[in-house]
Amino acid sequence: MIKENNKLLIKCDEIIDENIFNIFCDKILNEFYEIDTWFNIEHEKLILNVVSKENLDIIVKNISEQYKNTEIPKWLVGFSSSEEVWIIIPNDETIEELYKVALHELTHLISYRLDMTNRRLKLLDEGLAVYLAKQYEDKIYSIWVDAYLNSKLPQLKDFCTYDGIEFSRKNGYMFSYLIIDFLIKEYGKETFLNWLQNPQNFMDRIDEINELYNKYITEKIEARI
Repeated sequence: MIKENNKLLIKCDEIIDENIFNIFCDKILNEFYEIDTWFNIEHEKLILNVVSKENLDIIVKNISEQYKNTEIPKWLVGFSSSEEVWIIIPNDETIEELYKVALHELTHLISYRLDMTNRRLKLLDEGLAVYLAKQYEDKIYSIWVDAYLNSKLPQLKDFCTYDGIEFSRKNGYMFSYLIIDFLIKEYGKETFLNWLQNPQNFMDRIDEINELYNKYITEKIEARI
């Protein structure tokens, strides 16, 4: 099955319910435009492949350096190379989660059209994908409030790692939404994109940024409890 517009092609060569496929594609195509417009860069038509979890694991094992010598985690349901995206086949129960995972991976795919000379900080790279895909919208504040109430409020700089497994272990995906929202609103999109491509420029100011964010998030939390 195939569904496409002038910027995106979604295809599935495996067994999938036609109605599920059409709903899944429509959700992605409806929200992809906003992400594409945010970047506002020229690119070829992007390809999103819908595959079984078994086949996704095989693809990741063959392509990813990070997972080459380790077991693919069960939670990994989407992956992007510099050329294509793969997402596992959705069903009625997972379609809402997986279409946002697809948008997350498509955000990566567009961002890879920017300068990739420097290795990217997971906070900026994964965080931007979470933010533009609008993932975890029902938890973006609650996870910070819970951490505050349990005296485990993280620092922004705690998530400044280049290691995806470490970033995930620290629950960076959920925590990063508000951090990215803050960085873009406080410093502007142009500065943020510079940091994404040149993370050392971000790290050179990390103490200042960390202090400002801690003040910002503490005030936000205290206003909600």
